[in-house]
Amino acid sequence: MRYLATTLSASRIANVPAEEFARRPKRQNSLETLGLAAVQYPHIGRITDAPPAWRQRSLALTDWQDFLKLCMDFVVRSYAAISIEQDILRWMGTRIAPKRIAAPGGQQVKNRVYAWPSVGPGRPLGRMGKLLARALRLDDQSSEDRGVIDLLLKTAWEQLRPTFGPTRMDSSSTSKTRRSSRRFGRPGSAQ
Repeated sequence: MRYLATTLSASRIANVPAEEFARRPKRQNSLETLGLAAVQYPHIGRITDAPPAWRQRSLALTDWQDFLKLCMDFVVRSYAAISIEQDILRWMGTRIAPKRIAAPGGQQVKNRVYAWPSVGPGRPLGRMGKLLARALRLDDQSSEDRGVIDLLLKTAWEQLRPTFGPTRMDSSSTSKTRRSSRRFGRPGSAQ
């Protein structure tokens, strides 16, 4: 069956617009990139402790929560590592093949499983690593500073892990975000 039946329940229809926020587009406009809507992650607002490496630099818990939101937006959602029912995918207006995120340093499978950002010897920093280096004024060439960046990225993985649901693969190493782990609101509203 190519298309869903025309008898969708009201709750199923209500989920279709929410799935439009499954990805954060890089090069096109959306309600989110125009500042008309915001994706919020209630779990992030319940995190009460920033890692020691963060606190040592006199940074606030809200700054850590903002970084975690960026991780969700620009790592998880950029890979479309989200849980979407197969029959809803047809209604999305664009082709999306949901992916999985593996633990830092985990095994990757091209176009299916992507490892959480981490810092390895001799590898250039990824987007989130560069963001941390710049925000914390760390030297991306210093092995000590690269260790701090890697520790913060691993801590972000551990704190965001509860927002992920089990997958068909080994649930301890790969994951997708659950639909219930995000909600929508006005830009600037509380998480």
